[in-house]
Amino acid sequence: MDYFELFKELKSKQLAPVYLFWGEEDYLIEEAIKKIIEIGIDSESADFNLDILYGNEIDGKKVLQTATSYPLMGERRVVIVKDLHRMKPGCIEIVRHYVQKPSPTTCLVLTAPKLNFKLKHYKELKKLAVAIEFKVLYDRHIPTWIKQYLREKKYDITEEAIGLLHENVGNSLRAIVNELEKVFLNVGTRNKITAEDIRTVVGLSRGFSVFELSNFIGQNDISSAFTTISRMLELGESPIGILTMLTRYFSILLKVKYGLNSGMPQNQLANTAGIPHFFLKDYLSQARNFTITQLQQSFHLLLKADIDLKSSYQKPQLILELLIYNLLKH
Repeated sequence: MDYFELFKELKSKQLAPVYLFWGEEDYLIEEAIKKIIEIGIDSESADFNLDILYGNEIDGKKVLQTATSYPLMGERRVVIVKDLHRMKPGCIEIVRHYVQKPSPTTCLVLTAPKLNFKLKHYKELKKLAVAIEFKVLYDRHIPTWIKQYLREKKYDITEEAIGLLHENVGNSLRAIVNELEKVFLNVGTRNKITAEDIRTVVGLSRGFSVFELSNFIGQNDISSAFTTISRMLELGESPIGILTMLTRYFSILLKVKYGLNSGMPQNQLANTAGIPHFFLKDYLSQARNFTITQLQQSFHLLLKADIDLKSSYQKPQLILELLIYNLLKH
């Protein structure tokens, strides 16, 4: 089961006795937890029947005691254990034994950003629970997710607006939602979101964006790229976040370049590269400024910059500027 199937199943208001959630897309994990709480207990009994525990603060006995307690003023208890990976192995063994025969009146949700399933207790938990990895969505899934999210909020959005939002913000659903919250305030009583709404809000909140940085790199404008890097860092952009988006950008350029060289039709090329059709013209123009070899070599440079950002004593701005210089050096 993946999270798309999970959300469909939750609409039927049927809960499993134990869920195991892990992965990088923490926003979707939180949304799944909210939905489980909403289905599992009513607001009047939440104070009695909802327990949120943290792996670094509790032991296995506490989880067992809480999960086996009978609900008060309701039919079900919901127990959330976050940061499961921070519990000691012996404590997780106690949880594993509980999961083998869980309480029929409790829904236990275990979450962690990452789990090592080579370890026996995690491997066994994965078999016994409804286990779902929450991966970061692929590019092709983001537009559909944005539409679905806005539909639930009673908003409509143009295709161009979706493309601009995705290109500027990336694949982080939490970041996308944060930007959309600002858009809601900007549009007032209107329920149709346009590209201009996205330009206004994202431009105000992010100033110089990775989208603009990518354009300067694609146009071989090193001076403007340096200026943009400096401004983005001043505004609090994460160096790792910038690098992630640049990696995505060069991945798209390489796909476009391969398609261009093979004579692929443009409508097929946009789908293959995972970009909106109205952005293809810019990517085609920028891809022509690089050879296949240069684009392939760019990933070695991006990997080196990633290692340097995580382990070097150099300033992030210097690392990113050196990266851009090397990316544009022919």
